[in-house]
Amino acid sequence: MLFEYAFEQNVIITTPTTLIALLKAVAFTGRQEAITQNAQEISELGKELYQRICKGGGHFGSIGKHLAKSVDAYNAAVNSMEKRVLPSARKFQTLGVSDSKTIELLHAVDVSPKAMNALDMRLVLPRDEEGTFERQAS
Repeated sequence: MLFEYAFEQNVIITTPTTLIALLKAVAFTGRQEAITQNAQEISELGKELYQRICKGGGHFGSIGKHLAKSVDAYNAAVNSMEKRVLPSARKFQTLGVSDSKTIELLHAVDVSPKAMNALDMRLVLPRDEEGTFERQAS
């Protein structure tokens, strides 16, 4: 009866030995709650980091695609200049119209952007029909 009354009053009657065991149990429960909370925070941070990696990978994929298009456009312009414009311009030199300067040769760019090789990036990021990464919506 005394124990029931004490319990109703939120009081625990205990011996020193039982008190130590109770305190250890309360401390263990507190540590477990902290570990659980940390695990939840780690999980949320992991999800956020994963989303940021996906978005960043999409940006790199987009940059790579645009760099490749820029190189293609530059090479097309060089080709056009070399085949259509510069031959006519060089005729001025043979006719003595120009000064002693010579027209420099233009060189195509044969370097292309490096593809993303990380397996995770290739598996996670959406691709277009050419197999390159599509741009993620911001």
